[in-house]
Amino acid sequence: MQKLLQQSTAAVVAIAISLVGLGAAGWWWLQSQSPLKLQHQSLTTPATTRFLPTDANLTLILEADPGRLPDYGRAVAPMRQRRQAAEQLEHLRDALFAAAGLDYATELADWLGDESALAVTSGDTPGWVLALSSRDDDGGRQFLQRFWQSRSLAGGDLDITRYRGL
Repeated sequence: MQKLLQQSTAAVVAIAISLVGLGAAGWWWLQSQSPLKLQHQSLTTPATTRFLPTDANLTLILEADPGRLPDYGRAVAPMRQRRQAAEQLEHLRDALFAAAGLDYATELADWLGDESALAVTSGDTPGWVLALSSRDDDGGRQFLQRFWQSRSLAGGDLDITRYRGL
């Protein structure tokens, strides 16, 4: 009888330890995947800024995966407004890229990295510069080839100039 009691106690302790371990591992995984980590990023100079003109009138830099912006909105919004916040951030992201003639879902989502920068210039050369980082070199390269090919087939005049040696 005592042996049966010891075995069942050992089994209960083993199950309890397993559940605590699984709970701790699950909590750690959720914390590591949380979009709330964006709030605690340290301030550094983004790599994309080296491609932007220093005399730009306006510079906007996003240092986060644009695909996760709706998740961030869902995480920080009050419970009743989570879906609306996610939809608004998704719409904002898509509209910003659409303003540059790009479709986020079909052209950028597969390869776009964690840094995106836009600079608006005026003066001698009015216009804008868009600098995007890539998760993989091949995706960015293929996008650029398709982008310039579609622009040349559309019959538009391409004005290709070198900027800072590129």
